[in-house]
Amino acid sequence: MRSCLDSLLVIQKQYYDALKKIVHNYGLTIAEWQLLIKIINGNQTQEKLAELTQLNVSTLSRQLSRLSAKKFIDHLTAGKSHGGRKKINYVSTEKGESAVQQLQTELKMFADQLFRHWSVEEQDMLQILLNRLSHSLERLD
Repeated sequence: MRSCLDSLLVIQKQYYDALKKIVHNYGLTIAEWQLLIKIINGNQTQEKLAELTQLNVSTLSRQLSRLSAKKFIDHLTAGKSHGGRKKINYVSTEKGESAVQQLQTELKMFADQLFRHWSVEEQDMLQILLNRLSHSLERLD
């Protein structure tokens, strides 16, 4: 029999694989999708995005370039930064916003399907136990 932590690893991989497949249907990677959400939420500068994502500038720049090449975002020059470099703001395109909305709908349907045989009480209990586990892990740090 698997331990609780081993089961969590298996579940995490299953969820990641399902999420990757859903997001891929829209021409995105999970990282690109998460970055696109941050841009839609108003985080438009590379500096702000680097801070939020904890990515180094070169990795973030590659992801932004891929999103731009796929027409999910546009970039606008917004003057000069402190160091004299061009300041660029990133904005979502209609295609990007539509993809995120459709993904959110599809992920909601996925969750509904996943928990369709669970009562509200069972779902609430799972949430309580997961929160408790998370707090226990935080205390170990």
